[in-house]
Amino acid sequence: MLFIAATLLFLVGLMHSLLGEKNLIRPLLAKENFPVVLGS
Repeated sequence: MLFIAATLLFLVGLMHSLLGEKNLIRPLLAKENFPVVLGS
């Protein structure tokens, strides 16, 4: 039972990471007008 819970937790975390990158991070990085952060 604990093994099933750990496996499900791992799979949910993996899918969360992959979908978050696809739907959130890539569109943000595709933008050209980044704000200036720490003077860089």
